[in-house]
Amino acid sequence: PDYMVPSTFELIDMWPLTTNGKIDKKRLPEPDTALLQYDIIAPETEMEKSLAEVWSKLLNIGVDSVSIDSSFFDLGGHSLLSVRLVSDVRKHFKIELSVQSVFEYPTLQAMALVLEKSPNKSTRKDIKRVERTTNTATPSFSQQRLWFLNKLQGATPEYNLPIAFTVK
Repeated sequence: PDYMVPSTFELIDMWPLTTNGKIDKKRLPEPDTALLQYDIIAPETEMEKSLAEVWSKLLNIGVDSVSIDSSFFDLGGHSLLSVRLVSDVRKHFKIELSVQSVFEYPTLQAMALVLEKSPNKSTRKDIKRVERTTNTATPSFSQQRLWFLNKLQGATPEYNLPIAFTVK
């Protein structure tokens, strides 16, 4: 698949090896970035400009290196960053975007069009940090249930995880 093909190939005479005979990745030469240059078409609409800013912060690249035909994945994005992108889009634009949409519309221009046409505004509220005044926390519903069952039935081995290990 195209996502597994390296974007550049660098010919070297000899692999730099560690003392154990493994490839020393730190001593490998940096790829020639001149081969990676492409024409950048600047974002035009406000949505494209704002989305380019979100991408640049998330991918840790300059906003001027994001073109409207740039793919999120070609610029360094991957599946885990796509989840963070969905979260950042929700925060910045107040629009729900699915992770699937990131894969279906990976270019800046296509994703901006999806966001502009999106009727579903986010109804999620931000999670706010709760300052603790004491050192105790309220147990969750699951924890309360387990406590109740323990008091009702007494000590049972149902929630034990058996494991054996040797201590010397």
